[in-house]
Amino acid sequence: MTGRDLADRANLVAVDHAEWSSIPRYDLRAFNDEGKGAALDHTAFRKDWLYRTLQRSNGLWLTNLLSDYTGGAIAEGETVFCHDVAVNDLAEGHVCIFRIDGAIYVARYSVRSSPGMTVADRIDEEIVTAGELGTGEGEFMPVARIVGRLIGRI
Repeated sequence: MTGRDLADRANLVAVDHAEWSSIPRYDLRAFNDEGKGAALDHTAFRKDWLYRTLQRSNGLWLTNLLSDYTGGAIAEGETVFCHDVAVNDLAEGHVCIFRIDGAIYVARYSVRSSPGMTVADRIDEEIVTAGELGTGEGEFMPVARIVGRLIGRI
């Protein structure tokens, strides 16, 4: 169940006419300054379903989170849909994967600074502010925006 009404589900085309997209899955531990590394595998998804569900059907990739993101109730090991993001693409409230000093960090992006909060406080709150972005030591570099979570079969 998606919580959407029947009219939304009717936008799917018949399976024999559907276009498919091969979505790569990457290991976050392989990320570095040069990129994501080699794809571990690929999974086929219907393009119409991707667009209807995630509002895009291209540029997507999958990864498993290395730690919990409590703000979005995403647990370590869960598979998420992502797309590459640049600093100029970030908007208030986006949940993103950032790199800082070689480590991977998942947080909500905020354009507003948090007066009185230290960087450690914001890390505890899982927030990265615009003033903390950059490519230098101790600065957060956006890697990807998380746009959805893959729910598996039960």
